[in-house]
Amino acid sequence: MSTRRKRTSTAKRKPSKRRRAPRKSGARARPAGPLDDTELVEGVLFALKRTVAESDLDATASAVAASAPRLTTRLERMEGTRWFLVRMRKGSTPAHAFAAARALLGHRHVRLAEPALLVPGITLDPTAYPGLAADLGVPRAQPARRTARAFTAGLNPAVDCEWSLKLARVLDDGATPGAWSISPSRGAGVVVGHPDTGYTMHDEVWSHRLRWRDGWNYVEMNADPFDPLHDRIDKHPGHGTGTSSVIMSDAGDPPAGELPVEPKALADGRAQRPTGFVSGTAPAAALVPLRVKESVIHFSFTNLVKALTFATVRGHHVVSMSLGGLVGSDALKEAVNHAVAKGTILVAAAGNVLPWVIYPAAYPATLCLGACNAQRAMWKDSATGSRVDVSAPGEDVWAARARRVRGVTTYQVGPASGTSLSTATTAGIAALWLAHHGVDRMRRTFGADLAGVFRVLLQDTAQVPADWDTGRWGAGIVDAAALLRASLDDVEGLKRRARAPRAFAAASAWSFAELFPGVTPGALEDGITAMVQSKAAGRRLVRDRLLARELHWLLLHDADARRSLRAAATSGAGRGVVATAAAGLPPASKRRVSTALQQVLR
Repeated sequence: MSTRRKRTSTAKRKPSKRRRAPRKSGARARPAGPLDDTELVEGVLFALKRTVAESDLDATASAVAASAPRLTTRLERMEGTRWFLVRMRKGSTPAHAFAAARALLGHRHVRLAEPALLVPGITLDPTAYPGLAADLGVPRAQPARRTARAFTAGLNPAVDCEWSLKLARVLDDGATPGAWSISPSRGAGVVVGHPDTGYTMHDEVWSHRLRWRDGWNYVEMNADPFDPLHDRIDKHPGHGTGTSSVIMSDAGDPPAGELPVEPKALADGRAQRPTGFVSGTAPAAALVPLRVKESVIHFSFTNLVKALTFATVRGHHVVSMSLGGLVGSDALKEAVNHAVAKGTILVAAAGNVLPWVIYPAAYPATLCLGACNAQRAMWKDSATGSRVDVSAPGEDVWAARARRVRGVTTYQVGPASGTSLSTATTAGIAALWLAHHGVDRMRRTFGADLAGVFRVLLQDTAQVPADWDTGRWGAGIVDAAALLRASLDDVEGLKRRARAPRAFAAASAWSFAELFPGVTPGALEDGITAMVQSKAAGRRLVRDRLLARELHWLLLHDADARRSLRAAATSGAGRGVVATAAAGLPPASKRRVSTALQQVLR
């Protein structure tokens, strides 16, 4: 393995003689608002039209980038696509990024453009986004009461490391044979792409099937997707190790003995020996780690787009995405559709805590996973809604843990919860299904419909417990054994069902409408009219997706703006409601909300 070099300085930096001016009393230490936060800006993404010849793409992209304000000459093409990422000048804000994207949309060679911004991730942090969960106030599924009967059936996470495999019918449940008994291949020959925080040398994942040399690191931009386990509050180190173990860890307890010692991983000493063990759903499948993030609080769709195109070009059969964000992306949607069209099965997490499904799971081409528990009920913090396709074990699922505290690396195992775990479980089941029928044969037979056929059969064969809400929690709980027994004889019939329109609940034309559950689009339009004193504002938002996305960004980050618009939308007082809408806000907040909305809807 390659060793990582530490950066060294050839000379000591001299202390600056310049004295910093003392901060004035009351001066702001943080940006004035979400549209002014420079730390959230990665650049601008744009796609060139098909009329531009392949040989002219790079030159045309450079000319396009030079036509918009605050863009640099640093261009990066998304592999195998017509999408480009252009970086912005230092100090650029989200407002600058939206303005640059709008300027690019006016160029004759540009088909689509959008800001590349860090967005709220799969787990909502109440300190980073204060008041958002409280503002939403949507009831979620409550877990079933724990009973002795459920535990006597062998589904006690406290004592059974493999309870989730039994519930998902991967292992024999005592009554019927599991998927491993039906198909001993256990995922052999299937490659799972894994965009996450990267890999570690935990003995639950460290094997010849962990194809780290075939991966990529989009955080540090190098060929080694190793997770350095940065010990910081706003990061989530080891997340990729945990989810990959649920997919591909060897069955049963790993052999006793010392962990492999490598300079870059364990130079400071031996890791702690874990207690318990993890059995992956597909213990014979290969996994390619793709490091796209450090944090679950903020998320980069840009890195996920790169990883998806990487996996598609290299023919990965399944991609497991235990990640996502609250704001959609045209570039991500196209990357998702392109991967599925090439025969790739994309499994994505519905999200945690939030009452709606995050992206990319919200896109119809992906398989959206909710999380259930050992009592065959919905996990209380799983995202729910009509976009959830099916659920899988996600509460107290045994997974690998990798941490680095005060320079000491510890490798352990233990129960973990989240739709990340249900996603990993189902990605492994997808590998079992492909290996059972022959992955090459399946791609030849179903082609671009393969992912849809998998979804149809997974829903057809799902376990449906009593009182299960199929409208919000998906078709049921995954049943790997029934899936493997499902017939593939009616190829054309399965293809037709895979292509049928999805039965989602009616969605508003505005992406930000999900922030206002129970408020109709008409009421939202009235509220916007009242807030900005412009009746044309609502009509502009329907026509202009970029404008709606900018308002979505503002409302997601600004609790005062959110509450003001809700008050304006629900008061029914019409144009004269603007004074009432912000009646409960301090004067400074009233002015800021009005100014911010005017800035977005300029």
